[in-house]
Amino acid sequence: PRLLLVGLGNPGRQFESTRHNVGRLALEEICVAAGIAPFEKHATADVAVGMLGSVQVAAVVPRFYMNVCGVAVSALARELRLPAASVLVLHDDLDLAPGKVKLKLGGSAGGHNGVKSCAAALGGDGFWRLRLGIGRPPRREDVADFVLERLSAAERLELRLERIARAAPLLSGSPGGGLTAATASSFMNALTRPEPAGQAPVPERVASGGKRLSRDDAGAPTAAAAAAAPGGPKRLRSGDGGACSDHPGEVDEGPS
Repeated sequence: PRLLLVGLGNPGRQFESTRHNVGRLALEEICVAAGIAPFEKHATADVAVGMLGSVQVAAVVPRFYMNVCGVAVSALARELRLPAASVLVLHDDLDLAPGKVKLKLGGSAGGHNGVKSCAAALGGDGFWRLRLGIGRPPRREDVADFVLERLSAAERLELRLERIARAAPLLSGSPGGGLTAATASSFMNALTRPEPAGQAPVPERVASGGKRLSRDDAGAPTAAAAAAAPGGPKRLRSGDGGACSDHPGEVDEGPS
């Protein structure tokens, strides 16, 4: 694989479809649209390998809670010998209005514990992140409570995750390329382009075994347990390769 796509979120049924798991939901939509499957359990993450556009990618759902998820990301990046610049982390963002998307390379974590964990584990902030706006809570609501609440039907529609999934192959660029400023710009342009009338949404599907990709019935292993797992993560094997609001968005390659 030339690109590592990481959907951030907390594992377990109780966190499914919460605002803090929007990164996982977006990755799930991308995998369904591109036919990236099946997901296999590794010591630190659930991983599927397949084609996104013209490039083979590894889709990663960490099996850790948000504040230690970087352990899984760095382990897989090392195994695949991918630099940080070939890692794209998808995550929720309080500082962007609901439905707004921003693609950037590097910069501040903005208080997001999952992004902080990835930066610490990867040795810096030189990885890409797709920031998915969820907005801030009403004045009196605690932020921690807000992000762990389930998305309403209206919020889910506002995110337009299926449109992100259709544009995702543009992230891969040419077979020898990968994620660059040019491919990032093409992706964001596709999100802001008016959508054809009658465009059907990507249908909801389930992953191998009848489960949605973001579900982890076993819960999250601790970082210490993963580190102690014999031989570390299993070797990656290719799955079935395949295949892409009114979303205001922008590309940002520098610090925020």
